Amino acid sequence: DVFEVGASIGYEIEGNEIRGEGFVSGPLTDTLGVRLAVYGSSLDGYFINTAPEDPLIGPSDRDVPNHRELAARLTLKFEPNDRFDAKLKFSVQDFEGSGTASTNQLINCPMGVSQVGGTVDGVGHPCVADGTIERADLGPKFSLLDSDFEDVPYFEQQQILGTVSANYVVSDNVSLTSVSSIFNSESTFNDNVNNSTAAPWVVASFQDLNVFEFSQELRLQTDLNGPLNISVGGYYQYADMDRAFKVGLNAAAPFRLFDNAAAQTGNAYSVFAQALFDVTDTVEIAAGGRYSYEKKEFNVENLGAPIATAVPEADFDNFSPEATVTWRPNNSLTIFGSYKEGFLSG
Repeated sequence: DVFEVGASIGYEIEGNEIRGEGFVSGPLTDTLGVRLAVYGSSLDGYFINTAPEDPLIGPSDRDVPNHRELAARLTLKFEPNDRFDAKLKFSVQDFEGSGTASTNQLINCPMGVSQVGGTVDGVGHPCVADGTIERADLGPKFSLLDSDFEDVPYFEQQQILGTVSANYVVSDNVSLTSVSSIFNSESTFNDNVNNSTAAPWVVASFQDLNVFEFSQELRLQTDLNGPLNISVGGYYQYADMDRAFKVGLNAAAPFRLFDNAAAQTGNAYSVFAQALFDVTDTVEIAAGGRYSYEKKEFNVENLGAPIATAVPEADFDNFSPEATVTWRPNNSLTIFGSYKEGFLSG
């Protein structure tokens, strides 16, 4: 409800990382407030890549891991009267980095040196925590095998997360709450996953993972003057996951080891209720339960052709009870005992 602005900046010496964040917040009207927060970072890398120079497989990055990250979150709060309020939060994130294997420092090898970089190319990287790693690029020939492969390893991720929560006072003793959310994430990496520096033994891996989720919850709560109050509600969630996974071997004359795609969708439903009973001014009993039902479907493709799976779909249901006894003899002490069951689908 007041105007505020702030920022901070930091610098880390070893990896030459600079990061900053800031925010601005304040009222737009008497009933609507806004806050915008931003974050960013840039890292040059804290390991030295000592892979030998090679005209086919580089490497192009000598300082690893390196990355660039940007993120922002917008918050809106709306409170037009005493009976209704709502809050929206929306976050975005974008990340680009040098790849997941760029942090893999070998520190213990049975023969004292990397077997990928040792017995294969005759160089052998010492397996000690000395601030260095060996990792070559993938080179240009894997892209001839499959266009998803690129010359230089990388990791990218984009995410969004949005939530809307709203509270409405139906009457003096009854309130209704709604919580809605969406989440979407896309992660892609293309890497020399075994950190080989010998072209015939470079293992190129491409993976792409997309996740989308939506959920909605409704809750009704009472605040009666008597000893008994209740809370009832329902919940729904939809989830979708798609994954591509490709692997090739030999940067000099590449051939395919694996080309697989999988998808899973899920729908989850639940209803729940709880009763709170004030036995005395200091003793309260709470009891309730949740019934859940969830169905998932799963399919796989190999080289673009569907293949049979042992369990293409499955459903799950469960009832989870819970009970709590609470004693508050004064404002400084609470003693309670609970029995609760939970549920996680397969």
